[in-house]
Amino acid sequence: MTLKDMNSALFQYALLPLPHATETADWIVIDHDKKYQNVDVLDFPQELTNQVFDLFEKTYRRYIKKNTKLLISHSDGLLKYNRWILFYRKDDPEKKIVSFFLFRTTDFGLKSGLTGSDGTKEGKKSVISFKIKSFNTFGGFGEISGRLEKLIINDVPVVEFEVAKNILKQLGKTDVVKTTNNHYSREIGNLGIVEKIMVGLPEEKT
Repeated sequence: MTLKDMNSALFQYALLPLPHATETADWIVIDHDKKYQNVDVLDFPQELTNQVFDLFEKTYRRYIKKNTKLLISHSDGLLKYNRWILFYRKDDPEKKIVSFFLFRTTDFGLKSGLTGSDGTKEGKKSVISFKIKSFNTFGGFGEISGRLEKLIINDVPVVEFEVAKNILKQLGKTDVVKTTNNHYSREIGNLGIVEKIMVGLPEEKT
C-alpha cells in the first residue's frame, strides 16, 4: 500500500456512531472511503465546528497552566485539519459528538492533531481505543506525551528518533532535540518546550 495519492486539498469528515471494539481504523487513510463525506471546507457545518471547538476547549484546558492561551482561539482555526472523525452514541437521535479526532494529510500519511471528548466514560474510552487503532494503521501516526503516552505507549508502534526527526524536519519543525530513548523536545506554540515521542506507522520516504 502507498499513500502517495492521498489528496491534501481534500476536506473530508466522518460522523459515525461509536465503533465496536472489533472494528479497525484502516479506512481513515483512504480518500473517498464510504465512511467519509466530502465537503468544501467553506461549507462544513458550523454546528459541528462549534461542537468540536467546545470539546477542544474543555479537553485541552485540563492540561495547560491557568491563564495560558490555547493554541487555537477560534473555531475556524480547527479547519486547518483536513480529516475529521467524529463519534456519537448510537442511541442519540441528535448525534451529539462525544469524541473527536482531527488529522492532517502529509507525505508520510495521516498525522494526528487534536483529540478530545465530552468527558464521559464512553467518550474518554473511545479516545483511547481509537487512538490505538489509528496508530496501528499503516499511514496513521502522531506525537504523544503525558497521560496519553502512559495509557497507550505499550499498545502502539514507536517511531525511531531519527525517523521522527526527519519527518518533523520535512514538516517544517527544525528545533527537535533528542532527550531519552526515542523521546525528543521541541517548541509548540505558547506551550513552550514540550517533550514528545512519535508513534504509529508513517510511510517512510527513501
